[in-house]
Amino acid sequence: MLNILFRDKNISINLLNQIQSRQSELYNFLINRVFKQQQSGSYLLFPKEPDNDDVKLTVERLIEEYYLHRPFADTIIQAYLTILIAKLVRNYRITADHATSSQKIIIKILQEIHNNYQHASLASIAKKYAYNANYLGNQFRKETGKTFSQALTSERLIHAKQLVSSTQLPIIEIMHSVGITNSSFFLP
Repeated sequence: MLNILFRDKNISINLLNQIQSRQSELYNFLINRVFKQQQSGSYLLFPKEPDNDDVKLTVERLIEEYYLHRPFADTIIQAYLTILIAKLVRNYRITADHATSSQKIIIKILQEIHNNYQHASLASIAKKYAYNANYLGNQFRKETGKTFSQALTSERLIHAKQLVSSTQLPIIEIMHSVGITNSSFFLP
């Protein structure tokens, strides 16, 4: 077991925001469940993934920079901490273990939103899982703190942001490809 403690100044808020903004609503829901379960302590456990030496190598390089005191070590250590956090989050497997029946259906809905964000609707998902749409909408809001529509729009905006930053597509094409009809989301 390796215990790594981070001082607040070592963790880039921009990095954490970037990690969160590039994930899905499902990821956010599951990570919030994990943090609530671990609130008794102010730590998060990252179990070692089998056959994954990526994190180990990053930690070794970080320790090496710390002890060798070479020029620009502080800058390199800061960069390695950012890389380490990103690698830990990338390799962190969040599961729906110990979820209530209500949470399990919400996880299914969030997966539907993530996988079919362009065309998903509460009515179609309710029909697929044989639930009343109003009941499902109420349960969704109770468990996530968001309406179905807010979660769907958020998922669409996550994908739109990725397309805006990684392609040269016109905004109107991006809107259509992610299922957004209201152009006000793209106004400065």
